[in-house]
Amino acid sequence: MPRTCRSLLFAAFALAAALLAACGGKSSSDVKQTLDKGFSTPIKSAQFDLEVSLNLNGVKQLDGPVKLSVQGPYESGGSNTIPKADWDIAANAAGQNFSAGLISTGDNAWVGFQGQNYEIGKDAVGRVNQQIEQAAGSDKRKGFSQFGIDPRDWLKDARDEGSAKVDGVETDHVSATLDVGKFLDDLNKIVRQAGSGVSGAGRTQITPSQKKQIQDVVENPRFDVYVGKDDNVIRRLSADLSFKVPSDKQAELNGLKSGTLSFSIDFADVGQPQTINAPENAKPLSELTTQLGGLSGLLGGLGGASSGSGSSGSSASGPSPAAFKKYTKCLQKANPSKPAQLQKCADLVK
Repeated sequence: MPRTCRSLLFAAFALAAALLAACGGKSSSDVKQTLDKGFSTPIKSAQFDLEVSLNLNGVKQLDGPVKLSVQGPYESGGSNTIPKADWDIAANAAGQNFSAGLISTGDNAWVGFQGQNYEIGKDAVGRVNQQIEQAAGSDKRKGFSQFGIDPRDWLKDARDEGSAKVDGVETDHVSATLDVGKFLDDLNKIVRQAGSGVSGAGRTQITPSQKKQIQDVVENPRFDVYVGKDDNVIRRLSADLSFKVPSDKQAELNGLKSGTLSFSIDFADVGQPQTINAPENAKPLSELTTQLGGLSGLLGGLGGASSGSGSSGSSASGPSPAAFKKYTKCLQKANPSKPAQLQKCADLVK
């Protein structure tokens, strides 16, 4: 497994583990107490449901919202292993649908694509688990605290919104303004510390200039937390924000003028045993990377696209949206066990 892939896998599981373990008319002191209890009570197991929706105004290639959904059971691996999980992943953008899967038993993991599972391997996952143990070390703090941060620092002007039911559980609802600067700083810290010693982790850092650009365009960042009345366990986290791109920057972003981003994470069946089994008849991950080989040309072209005049005949501009659409449709019809069919799809984006 390439080292950059291991880095991305580690960072993704580290973030998921930290988030779930950290979730772990009232007066302002009562509201603070509600947040203190919610963010210090870990979620050891649950049915996980993440929903993300992104609307971009002005980008011709995107007709409608970009949506991402991740659903399935979860069990914490503590400070020893990646979480156990069996997640279904679905995405929709520009009229194209994509589905995949991710299974982890703590000591091994698999990626699902087109109904076939591909094994990442115990050796690769073992190296990730070593990183988790090293990151934890003798520090027995849980959740985000093991990375030296506190999610409560992201929230400003917290206020009580009364009671609400989430998946049949009575909760205390608290709303707040999201401090975008502190959130981005802590996101960098999580990725940096989680990926310490893993090749490629540093390239995921947000630069100071990127941070300022994000802060300048983000408007009305709202954050909501729903904490169980009886057990102090967070049952839902959600955020909504909007942004406007300055007119002199829109051309650099393919005409993007404004947009909205919203996400929510729900936790159901909290504390209940979850069924997570290793898949049967899995194939080596190398077969999947071969199948998706055409994407390297696509992503490379997009990464090297010029923001200047950009003649359409240059390969530096990458495949057109129409070519990518043909590629995704070709993959949906192709037989994963037949290399000739997969190569035919890859040729569409070269």
